[in-house]
This record gives sequence, C-alpha cells and structure tokens, in this order.
Amino acid sequence: MKRSAVFAVACVVVLATTYIAAIKPAGASADSWVMRAPIPVPMSVYGAAAVNGQVYVFGQDADWKALTYAFDPSNDTWTAKAPMPTLRSDFAVVACQNQIYAIGGVMSDDSYGNALMTNVNEAYDPSTNSWSTKTPMPTNRTAIQANAVDNKIYVIGGLIGNMPGPTLTSANEIYDPLTDTWSIGAPIPTPVFSYVSTVLDDKIYVIGGEVSDGSCFSSANQIYNPTTDSWTVGKSLPTLTVQAVCAATTGVNAPARIYVIGGRLSRPVDATQIYDASNDDWTSGASFPTTHDYITEYMTVAVLDDSLYVIGGLARSNEGFYELTEQYIPADYQGPVPSPYVPTSSPIPTSRSSPTVTQSPTSQPSATPNSSHQSTPATSYPETLDANTALILGATITAVIVILLTIVVLSRRKNKSSFSGH
Repeated sequence: MKRSAVFAVACVVVLATTYIAAIKPAGASADSWVMRAPIPVPMSVYGAAAVNGQVYVFGQDADWKALTYAFDPSNDTWTAKAPMPTLRSDFAVVACQNQIYAIGGVMSDDSYGNALMTNVNEAYDPSTNSWSTKTPMPTNRTAIQANAVDNKIYVIGGLIGNMPGPTLTSANEIYDPLTDTWSIGAPIPTPVFSYVSTVLDDKIYVIGGEVSDGSCFSSANQIYNPTTDSWTVGKSLPTLTVQAVCAATTGVNAPARIYVIGGRLSRPVDATQIYDASNDDWTSGASFPTTHDYITEYMTVAVLDDSLYVIGGLARSNEGFYELTEQYIPADYQGPVPSPYVPTSSPIPTSRSSPTVTQSPTSQPSATPNSSHQSTPATSYPETLDANTALILGATITAVIVILLTIVVLSRRKNKSSFSGH
C-alpha cells in the first residue's frame, strides 16, 4: 500500500507540474498599454520607422521646423537627429534595407494659396545620421502610405493635384532602392486616401480611408500581392475610422496580426481592431488610452520586436500637439514588458503659436496652457507580469491541495485496510 500511495502521489505531482508548465510563460498576457517617455518637443508626427532597435519619427514642430527624433526603448530616451531636408507634411515613411525613406507629401503654398503636392524622395541613413536625395516618385501625391516587401517600396493610392481640388488616384508605384528607379504595379481597385496600411506575410493591406472629400469613408480591406501583382479583398474593418494608425506583428514575439488603432470620424475613435489573416476575421483589443482626450490625427506607429509604439497626436483643443509615446503590448506577447514611464505632470498639449523647444531627452515642455486642456490617460496600465505570476501561483497552490487530498485519501484507505485485517 505504501508503494501505491507513493506512486499515486508521484502521478499527481507529474500532472500538476505539466499543468503549471502549460500555463503561458511570464511574458504572455492579455493585451495592454504602457506609457513611455514623451517626445522632448511636441510635434506633428507624419511617420515613423524602426531600424536597429530604435524608433525614428519625422515631422515638424509648431514653428513648422522639420524635426527628426530617435527613441531608444531600452533606456526610454529620445535623441534629436538630422532633420529632413525638404520641409513637408502628410508624407509617407518606410524602412527598407536599414534606410528610412520619406516620400511625397504637401509643401508650402504657392502664390495663389494652394498647397503644392510633391514627389520628393529622400532617404535617411541612421548609421551616419545623414540624408540623401533619391529619384522622385513619378506622381506628386499626399495622404499616402508606403510599404516595403522584398526590398522594394510600394506607394499606393492617395491624392494628386494641388489644393484646393485634389483628386483620388489608383496609382501603385514601386521604388527599387538598389537601382534607384520606379516602376508601375496593378492599380488599387478602390482608390482611397488617408487610409492605413501595413505588411503581413509579404502582402500589403490597405484598410479603410476616405473615398471623397471628407464626406464618404471606406471600411474596405484591400490586399495586394506583389508576387502576383494582383489584388484581393478581405473582411472589412468592423469600426469605421480614418486617420488611424496601423501595424503588424510578425509571429516571433506575438501572434502574427494586423492592428488598426484609434482614428476619428465625427469624434475620436479609441478602438484597437485586430485582424487575423489566417481566418479573415477581426477582434477587439484594449482601447487606445488617450483618444477620448485628443484627436488621433498626426500620430504615427512603428513596430519593434512585435510591440507597437504609438507616438504623437493632434490635440482637440487649441490645435496643440501631444508628445505622448504609448507602447501597445499585444496578447500573448513573449518579449520584455517595460515599467510605465512616470511623468512629473500630466501630458499637456503645446499650442502651435507658442512652442517650447528643448533637447532634454525626457523633459516636459515648459509652456503650460489652460488647465482645461490637460490630458491624463483614462486607463491604468496593467502589470502584465504580475498577472501571470498570480496565475502560476494559483495553479501551484491548486496542485499542492490536490496532492495533500490524495495523501489523506490513501492514508484513510490504508488505515481502513489495516483495521479490516484485525
């Protein structure tokens, strides 16, 4: 009987150990948001890209001065970099072969007050902190996105012509950095501008956007395959939104998914919409923490190690800019989860008319508007690792209780058997 008891206890221990091992590792969790250090200078951010472990953002400050900043997630600091040579807005940014390209956009007004679209193509080299001019895009365009697949860059759709009176284009223009030349791909079936776009499994997803002058919006999920130069359609975006941000995880540190975050219609949208291409379906994630306080126009996103960095934004009040940096941790994330940045005061938008410029990596702007314009993220940031630790601890306690109960039952059986023998 003693051997049976030992064997039974051993079985319980093995089962309990297997159960505990099957629990998600410490890095896994439900999705969450983490506040990171803000950009030193509040700015209108038009694009971001991740290269060699850092996130680079490109835009302009309240004085319409071009700015480039690099964020290092490992130490939560920002560093000023060489500004983009051609000052413009609403351009596309993409990383390709460890270079970052800024393409198209809108330049200053002409003598008639019309905003001039451009086809300029400039490349930033993070290793030398320098810019170079490349062959211009064939078409002057704005309100576009750029994506890289197999070391080529694809710029799709957007607006052509000068303001006022721009028109939609279905153009799909392909840039080859190796030869510094452009070619033409299959046009997008439904032309859109101010859409969101990303790459997953070497396919380009063009999601949502506007299909007329701000009065008609699209929820279409248009998928371009560069290998076959053809288009297909996926399940439409569940919550209609424009001027959101979009990025994809690769499946290394988080499941391969597409994330559409924030945006606006008649009011800010705080949804995190998650697309699974394997089953062509959408689910919802943790809401974007601060969209209820400011419009998510002029913010951007970059992916690094399968977590998303959402940066910038346009304040609803007095047209100021937020310098917020918020990191999205996807569900079942296997990478390190940082401790939230603790600001010395609430994030405050800075007015375009009175910017405060500082080079301090983590300092807040000194200009403080009316207190009614202050914004504090509405949601707390979950302590992901603590939640997993609690789960494992609970499973361990359960296993111990099962073991103890098994020992008691076997002991009683032994005593009953011994009593019957007498």
